[in-house]
Amino acid sequence: MCSDGDLFDELAEQCRQRWQPLGFTTRTVSANDIDLHVAEGGSGQPLVLLHGDPDSGEIWRAIAARLALHRRVIVPDLRGMGLSPIPADGYELPDLAEDIHRLVTALGFTDVDVIGHDWGAAVGAVYALRYRDEVKRLVFVEGALAGAGFEEAWTFNHPNPAMTFIPLLLSGDLTEQLITDREEIYLHHLWRTFTANFDRSPFQTWAPYIAAMKRPGL
Repeated sequence: MCSDGDLFDELAEQCRQRWQPLGFTTRTVSANDIDLHVAEGGSGQPLVLLHGDPDSGEIWRAIAARLALHRRVIVPDLRGMGLSPIPADGYELPDLAEDIHRLVTALGFTDVDVIGHDWGAAVGAVYALRYRDEVKRLVFVEGALAGAGFEEAWTFNHPNPAMTFIPLLLSGDLTEQLITDREEIYLHHLWRTFTANFDRSPFQTWAPYIAAMKRPGL
């Protein structure tokens, strides 16, 4: 029976092998008292890609290599997701934005462009607002922020069938009890709900996200 450390090493090696053919390296970088898992490739003006929920930086693999033809592409796993550590706290948007700022600083960059998707878009927006001299350009993709319409995504008076996962995720300890050992069922529901082209993005490609979500402590 493998230890948690052995499991992480195995998942990290599998991740490395998926990124390597694209010309990317993977490692952990200490930032804001947390060792974020990061994929890096290319050269030029740095471009940070921030993933959404419930995936990881690997969601960008399909386009990262193209971007790396002209840019230095930096793809972190946000704290608690992918292969980054799972601390007990620090998940507010200002905390996550600070993680990215510290990561960029640790990598030696003083100005970057940012593309954020979903939850990563919200993180990117707060990062850009807090560090306006550092973030030169921000692309905000399929995201939502409080005060900009997100409150309408789910209301009990007019429930949105596509957003049934929102009250589930707000159920405290019950959420963990319902999802633990059923991660594949939960992610398959999200895949069926939000994937536009099942042939271009078959559920098998979500295997890295399932494995990461099954990590002890998550």
